[in-house]
Amino acid sequence: MTTESNQANDFQAALNAARAQVVSQECTLVSTEELAAIARYAGVTDAFRQWLKKIGLEHLPGRPGIFDLKHFRFCLDRLQGLEPTQGSAAEAISLTEQRRLRRE
Repeated sequence: MTTESNQANDFQAALNAARAQVVSQECTLVSTEELAAIARYAGVTDAFRQWLKKIGLEHLPGRPGIFDLKHFRFCLDRLQGLEPTQGSAAEAISLTEQRRLRRE
C-alpha cells in the first residue's frame, strides 16, 4: 500500500514540475525593478515610468508592479516598426532574423 502511495506522490510531483515548466516557458513575469534593469535604467524613476507610458506598456491587471516580458518585447518591436504581419510570413522569420531587423 505504501509503495502505491509513494508512486502516486512521485507521479503528482513530476506532473506539478512539468506544469510549472510549461507555465514558465509561456509567461515570464518580472517586477518593475527588474524591468527597469532590463531596459538599462538606473532604477524605477519618473523617466522610466514616462517611457513605459510612451511605449504603451502597462502592468498586469490586478498586479501592480508586475509585467509580462512577452508584452514588453511586443511593445519594443512595435516601437521599432517591427509589427508582425498576419499569416505564415510572420512565422517564417526566425528569431535571429528578428534580432537583425531590430539592429537596423
